[in-house]
Amino acid sequence: MATELSRRELFVLIAALFGSAGPVASSAADTGLLSSIGTLDNLRRLGHSCRSLLPADTNKLQELAGFDAGRAVNVQLAAFITKREADFRSGKILLIEGWVFAEAECALAALCAQP
Repeated sequence: MATELSRRELFVLIAALFGSAGPVASSAADTGLLSSIGTLDNLRRLGHSCRSLLPADTNKLQELAGFDAGRAVNVQLAAFITKREADFRSGKILLIEGWVFAEAECALAALCAQP
């Protein structure tokens, strides 16, 4: 079973995905995630929509996003990217506001929208 990420660990991952963590973010920039979501505010808004479609449990959301506490940020990002690609290949997608998102993307957004 995955260990829950702390708020700080989640923040570091989100910062890396949005280009604020230097070289760690380069692989995330190549995924198209940044162009499809755009800003952290958009991610939160998407997250509110995703929360109604995915489990509310934080551990389950982190698992759906490919995250596991205790791993290095670059390993977590690679796991997210791998999970995202696998979701698209296997049809684990969600249609929200006219956009198609991988389950991993929606799980990340739902985590960002948590109170």
